[in-house]
Amino acid sequence: MEKEIKKLEKFQSKNLESEFETEVETEFETEVETINENINGNIKLNFNENLNENSNVNSTENLNIDLNRNSNVNSTENLNGNFNENEYFEELDSIQKENSERYPFCIVWTPLPIVSWIVPFIGHVGICNSQGIIYDYAGSYFVSIDRMAFGNPTKFSKLKLNHKSQTLRTIQDQQIDLDNAIKIATDEFNKQKYSFLCNNCHCYVARVLDLLHYRNSTKWSNGATIKVMFHLIKTSKYISFKHFLKTYIGFFIFCILISILILWLKLG
Repeated sequence: MEKEIKKLEKFQSKNLESEFETEVETEFETEVETINENINGNIKLNFNENLNENSNVNSTENLNIDLNRNSNVNSTENLNGNFNENEYFEELDSIQKENSERYPFCIVWTPLPIVSWIVPFIGHVGICNSQGIIYDYAGSYFVSIDRMAFGNPTKFSKLKLNHKSQTLRTIQDQQIDLDNAIKIATDEFNKQKYSFLCNNCHCYVARVLDLLHYRNSTKWSNGATIKVMFHLIKTSKYISFKHFLKTYIGFFIFCILISILILWLKLG
């Protein structure tokens, strides 16, 4: 009887041990599977993050390359002179319409009291920078800025800095060239004494044209008054019919008075 009881106890202890081992193995396998899942999840997450980073870097690089290509194409087109000059000057016209006294890239002209009444093609001239601000040599040691000495201009002549005889330049380069030339000439004439015949507003404009090598020439200052005057006669346009009348009204009145005087002398 005692032997049977001992056998039974041994059998139960073996069963308990086997059940315990089974439970331990099951828990161990479950933990291993959980660890493996976490590891695989982290690996996938890191892999996806790396893919996203690489795709972002590549897309950024491609975007930069495309932008550089576009900028290079645009700059090449400008340097080759393939921009539409008519569209560019239409933009300048729109600036003039927004502000009636802004004339970018232009030489401007206004009549002189008494002098223009007698000789209407002689007047006071100035030159405008890339923003349309007028600069004119108004007297000794003084270049007026944005306030023309003898009133607002009545006609203008557009400067074509990308002339066929010159090196082709981009619009931005032309703006820099013009503004720098005006600054240099202004600094010079602010230190000079005015002379109606020898050192006048035409000489100031001619100096700017020399600095620009306008029309491939640096001799605008030689006979400046005559050269600038005839350049305006050939290329200038009146701003409006009202400005045309303003230019010639004095001359018309002068001619009428002379005619009346001649008739009175003949009849008298």
